[in-house]
Amino acid sequence: MSTPSGPWFATITASRRGQQVIDIAMGASIPMLAVVGIMVEDVPMGEAAVALAAAIVVGVALVFRWRAPLAVLAVAVTAVLATSIAGQHDAWLVVAVEIAISTVAVARARRTAVLAALGAATILFTLARTQVAGPVTEPAALILIVWTALALATGLAVRAQRAYVSELTDRARLADESREQLARNRVAEERIRIAREVHDIVAHHIAVISVHSALARKTGVRQPDVLDASLVHVQTAARTALDELGTVLKLLRTTDRAELGPAPGLDNLDDLMATVSATGLAVRRTTTGRRPEMDPACELAVYRIVQESLTNAAKHGGTAVDFQVTYEPTHVYLHVRNVRRVGTDRSIPAGAASGGHGLVGMRERAEACGGTFAAGHDVQGGFAVEATVPYRPVDRTAASVPAVDSPPTTPPDLHGSTR
Repeated sequence: MSTPSGPWFATITASRRGQQVIDIAMGASIPMLAVVGIMVEDVPMGEAAVALAAAIVVGVALVFRWRAPLAVLAVAVTAVLATSIAGQHDAWLVVAVEIAISTVAVARARRTAVLAALGAATILFTLARTQVAGPVTEPAALILIVWTALALATGLAVRAQRAYVSELTDRARLADESREQLARNRVAEERIRIAREVHDIVAHHIAVISVHSALARKTGVRQPDVLDASLVHVQTAARTALDELGTVLKLLRTTDRAELGPAPGLDNLDDLMATVSATGLAVRRTTTGRRPEMDPACELAVYRIVQESLTNAAKHGGTAVDFQVTYEPTHVYLHVRNVRRVGTDRSIPAGAASGGHGLVGMRERAEACGGTFAAGHDVQGGFAVEATVPYRPVDRTAASVPAVDSPPTTPPDLHGSTR
């Protein structure tokens, strides 16, 4: 048994088959009631034949009232005129006219329905005035106008209700589609975030392992103390990588973030620099300003940017790294420059960093917090990374006027000074 699609209120309206049954029953009731009226009033044979024929025609027409409502209304009004000329006034034909007017109000535009109702009311009122003596305000004639107005109002109300239900159905469908799209976007963002975390963890420690493995292979048994130290670093880096990957996997398996422990941040920068320094790369750190309290997500972004920058410096054969941290009033400024000897000028525009998931990840982390990022070769042949990360996440799309102390929105200049 299949479950109906759509919200619950979409099933209020009758089904097509049920509507057809209602139309057939309504059409059959007109000639049946006409027969009853003829028998009760003892109508002469000639007038009875005209009334019955008109009732049958109108009854058949009502079956098709949704396909051609204006044509059905015209048939009903014509039947009333024909029976009136023949001297027979069947009230059930007037009821059929009112049903047709209500159908027109539901199925056609409001202007068309009002004009059709005015025309039908005029004809019915005129016919009634020919049979009813007295003033224009005679109730027997005015009641036809009241019935017509009531039929028109009923049809317009049904039309408004159907339009309302249709609008609610559309809104519910769009809401479902929006929720599904939002869920897909969140899944995609989470995959990117996990991929970025795994990349940062693996790339850094594998780079350390690679450097120390090469050093151990180069020294060999000639320098057993260097060989032993390199193997210790390899073992430590591998164990740390496994521990951090285990934390990421635990994050995927648990719903309680309290069990995961704190994410790495500014307090772990000293250990990070010590790990890189152990590879033989000199790290010169300069800190300016007083460190404020940072949002954990932004603090993690700073840590990962520094980690990836130092990892790249170690992988690409730098001789030293100048690492500058400046705590500004609203953001932290990072400048990491890999010093190496390059024979030719390899300068590229600021921010136009070469391809690679590491640089892309650093940019995404900085911009996710509302900061900026730029990377490229400077004129001295080194490779520099500059980033600004706010202490609190900033939604740049919602800000119409930038704050006075907001982070710069243009990439830093890598061709002159470091700032």
